[in-house]
Amino acid sequence: MTITNPTPIVIPPTPQQEFPHLWISDIVVHAPTVDRGFIHIETKPYNQETKTIGADAFRSTIRTDDLWAAVNEVPEVAAAMFAIFQAVDPLRAWLESKKPVVQPTPEPEPVVEPDPELVVEPDPELGSE
Repeated sequence: MTITNPTPIVIPPTPQQEFPHLWISDIVVHAPTVDRGFIHIETKPYNQETKTIGADAFRSTIRTDDLWAAVNEVPEVAAAMFAIFQAVDPLRAWLESKKPVVQPTPEPEPVVEPDPELVVEPDPELGSE
């Protein structure tokens, strides 16, 4: 049994899209020790010409729980890990350069209290003019 919608919804057709490339939407390298670790990469369809990233529904995962074997056996993975290690110090320096420069708060001007010995009180016998 169906229910009639008093306001029918019409969804216009969407144009066909082509995604000849992949976009890395997520990458995690977890290396808690020198002999244990994983790498997890998620990709999405991508069109470099139109700069369009496809929907999450088309996401794919590349993962291994044997990170160091991949580093030792796949030269491109070794090169990628080396590049990450080499990027740490320049990235740290770049982040430091982006921090706002904090100007020191100027010290307030000291309040000079008059020396009580130098304060001359009017002499009542002289009167005031």
